[in-house]
Amino acid sequence: MSYLSFCYSVFGPLGKNHRNDKELGKSLSKAHMEMTPDAYIAWAIMTFLIVSVVALIMGFLAHALFIPFYESANTDSDTDEPYQMSSTMENLIVYGISFGISICTFLYLKELRIGRFIIKGNHPAIKAKHRGKRVDLYLPHAASFVAALAASNATMENIFYALSTQKAKKRGIGYYFSKLIGQPLDRDVFPVIAEEAAAVYRDMQILGIDTLTAIQHAVDRAPSPWLAEFFQGISSTLSSGGNLKLYFLNSAKRFMDDIKQDQKQLLEQLATQAEMFVTVAVAMPIFLIIILIITVWISSGTQTGNSMSTLYLVIFAFVPLLHFFFATMTYLNIKKFSV
Repeated sequence: MSYLSFCYSVFGPLGKNHRNDKELGKSLSKAHMEMTPDAYIAWAIMTFLIVSVVALIMGFLAHALFIPFYESANTDSDTDEPYQMSSTMENLIVYGISFGISICTFLYLKELRIGRFIIKGNHPAIKAKHRGKRVDLYLPHAASFVAALAASNATMENIFYALSTQKAKKRGIGYYFSKLIGQPLDRDVFPVIAEEAAAVYRDMQILGIDTLTAIQHAVDRAPSPWLAEFFQGISSTLSSGGNLKLYFLNSAKRFMDDIKQDQKQLLEQLATQAEMFVTVAVAMPIFLIIILIITVWISSGTQTGNSMSTLYLVIFAFVPLLHFFFATMTYLNIKKFSV
């Protein structure tokens, strides 16, 4: 029995009220999660309970093992009075682990509505949005690929089959890791798009659905507006008897122009971030460190100790955190266009 089957056998009745939830069903379809809305609710409930139990165990271990160990490690052996963590900090650690992880898991699996206030969680919608971003990166190349197939008078079945089966060798550490654990050493050339094309080919060849209806189903479950527009254009071109090769070439050019425009905006954003980095993470810490050193020289007694503590905090915590923050921002922005 699979994990999903086990979840549905236990909490299936609780998800019956969501069986006709069209919004959740559409999100599941766009996220390519092969389950019905009621099965997802059962899966989410079971996952939430498992995570909650694990979080409670972690909170108990923190209270019984980590906090006493931390207190004993910070106790001065020269004095008789043991170190004791403040009750506020102890409660933050214990209850933060016990209930914070559970609450974050719940908000990730399902959105929370309190009157007009909505906390967007909904795991299927988040996954669908992520898939849509990947589609936008590969769609211009996929359109150029299918244009070449259309020029050779390939049928729509062959086009979708070829689009879903194009493989390439994994790159970098992924290749060696897959080789080590015995997993497939190849990857989809057009990620996500290959899954959607395979679903269209399945509808036509296995389920016996006609081409226009199968493509219309693909429009409904497309995770990206670009992909929905692309499939809709294929349907319209087939219905009107237009030239598919010309449509694919024009689509590829238009999608590529849009990506170039987005990349141009990203470069401008990175230039702004570089100026902010020089000002905030380079110049400001240097001046701050100089001021603190001068303060240490001219101060005495307790003030010297406070100034030295502040200096250590700036050098070993504030400056590395600033650099890590800018490095993370740069990495996430570049990641948007990495294929």
